[in-house]
Amino acid sequence: MWILLLLVIITSGACQTAEMSAVSSDDTQPEQQPIAVVNGVELFEDQFENYLALAHGELYEDPMSELPKRQLFREFVVQELLLSEAQKEQFSVSDDELHELRSEWINPENPEEEEIVEHIRDYLVSQRFLHQKVRAHCEVSLGEMQSYYASHYDDFIVDDQVSVLEIVVNSREEVETLANLTKSAEIRVFREMARRHSKGISASKGGDLGFFSRGELPEKFEEVIFNLKPGEISKPVESIQGFHLFLVEEKLPGHPQKFYEVSDQIFRELTASKERIASESYLGELLAKADIKIYDESLEFRHLERKKNDRPAK
Repeated sequence: MWILLLLVIITSGACQTAEMSAVSSDDTQPEQQPIAVVNGVELFEDQFENYLALAHGELYEDPMSELPKRQLFREFVVQELLLSEAQKEQFSVSDDELHELRSEWINPENPEEEEIVEHIRDYLVSQRFLHQKVRAHCEVSLGEMQSYYASHYDDFIVDDQVSVLEIVVNSREEVETLANLTKSAEIRVFREMARRHSKGISASKGGDLGFFSRGELPEKFEEVIFNLKPGEISKPVESIQGFHLFLVEEKLPGHPQKFYEVSDQIFRELTASKERIASESYLGELLAKADIKIYDESLEFRHLERKKNDRPAK
């Protein structure tokens, strides 16, 4: 998931390069000075501003300090480097992949949004290309998962849980009538009464609300529910939704979850961690080997040292 968030930040604006070049070639426009040159490609202020508008939108409308601006410029440079590397390796995405994401991002009733199609393609290329580069470093073994489980054992202890059935009605008279009818009823009878009389969203499921741990229900309900024994029905409980009857169908005391119960969760956490580390390493390598000259003092970012003769002559 984190890669998706990282790449949203570095969403591409590469297609503006050709457009800006066309504008700068117009004799009626003043000649622009590049704010940076990345691997021989000049980058201009308006490209950076377009990138900010696309990737950050309203977040960049207010005045910002120089440090955040440097950070955003670093993202802009990383985006250009990723797309350049993808182009070198002839990496692309299919029209079907583009169409799938396009249908999520673009409102078909707004033709102006069609202008971002190339940005979407660049976003996909960046995402898939980076994933291809780091996936070989993201394999997770069974041994790693078991070791993680052992070292994080306390994280997998669950609190007491109860499986709850509910009947909710509008009036006190109705709930008291149902309470008398269900006082010593079996669970199947309570379920049937819920289907017939409950006004709650769980009525169609026989009043089944599922399992809950402490802290997941309103305190007023928990005080009643967690003091019930399995098969026991509560006295009427009033809330802003109406009047409730609760039945505890099953009660599970707090216990450590077995490895097989949390193996999927552990796999996701380990994979995400490896993806983050591998991505940061790869992007760091791209930046380290890139020939980057920055001509705007406010945009220079850490770990890249600019030589004095990198500034263009005025």
